[in-house]
Amino acid sequence: MFTPLTLKNSCAALAICVLFSASAWAQPLGKTAFAEPVPVVPSFNQWVGTYVGNAPEPVIDPSLVQVVLTWTNSEGAPVVAYQPKPVILGQPDLPLVGEAVAQAAQRWNLGLNYQGLHVKYLVLDARGVVRQLRPMGAVLLPGERFKLRVTATFGAVASVDRLTGEVWSAQRSGQIYPQPGVSVQINAGETADLPLNPNQYFVASGNPAERLLLTVRHPQAKGDMASDQPAYRQDGALGSNYLQLIPSGKFPAFEQVIASNNALR
Repeated sequence: MFTPLTLKNSCAALAICVLFSASAWAQPLGKTAFAEPVPVVPSFNQWVGTYVGNAPEPVIDPSLVQVVLTWTNSEGAPVVAYQPKPVILGQPDLPLVGEAVAQAAQRWNLGLNYQGLHVKYLVLDARGVVRQLRPMGAVLLPGERFKLRVTATFGAVASVDRLTGEVWSAQRSGQIYPQPGVSVQINAGETADLPLNPNQYFVASGNPAERLLLTVRHPQAKGDMASDQPAYRQDGALGSNYLQLIPSGKFPAFEQVIASNNALR
């Protein structure tokens, strides 16, 4: 026989249900924290502002002996065909995502989907006493003496090779700096002036068939481990910024052709 609940029993049952419902709602919900995507160019510009100084270069003592490195290489160096990596003048489309994206402007890291590079020319004036800052899109005049100032968001190795031949059929004909088989090691966020010797400079060639190739890459960016994504370059008044998308399992690798004429740079 069905026995109806008394008012007392009904109130007790209702109270139990209310308490159970409140307890269920009070349980902590599972939460996953993730970083919101942010525009990559403003973040990198802030990083450059933090790590790269754009103050005018100091006056140099003219009595110092300046040594120039011509665009030549050691005899017997292997010559191989060179296919340039794509460099796009513009900004990348995808946003910046990854680990600690909110702190990217202060401290970049390899967990981000983009890595960056800042490069500029340090060019001696005609008297050889003042170094002028120029972006990589600037034209070098034949005979000008210059250094390459490099700052990367990642630990990198850098070298300079010689290119010969026509722009679209160029050949890589040996490393001119540093000596073959050696690279300049640069820590993340640190700046290096190539050549490293304070009184040593490259000198621009007047031969349109001679160019230089600056390579800045992660030490593990070899063969298939190097990112095959294009580098996006933005030229400012005093230097150039590069950004490259880095797929998972790949490492950044940047190249820039240097010419003293209007050939591909």
